[in-house]
Amino acid sequence: MNTDTRKMILVTVLCGLGYMMYSVDRMTVSSAIGLIAAEFGLGKGESGILLSSFFLALFSFCLLPGLLPTSSAENRF
Repeated sequence: MNTDTRKMILVTVLCGLGYMMYSVDRMTVSSAIGLIAAEFGLGKGESGILLSSFFLALFSFCLLPGLLPTSSAENRF
């Protein structure tokens, strides 16, 4: 296996693990939002903002790499 193939496999595995951690975290928080809201005295609107922060984080981390120029991406590997 050459170096480029190993790097692509590593990137794929790391992206998969990152998405898995995001999904587990999102499921955990959405099932525990009642307890979190009770503990911190959050209303329904504030709880919604807390839950939507996970989407905004994922969106920003997907959007920013897509905006990078392709010429700099070619020089990374």
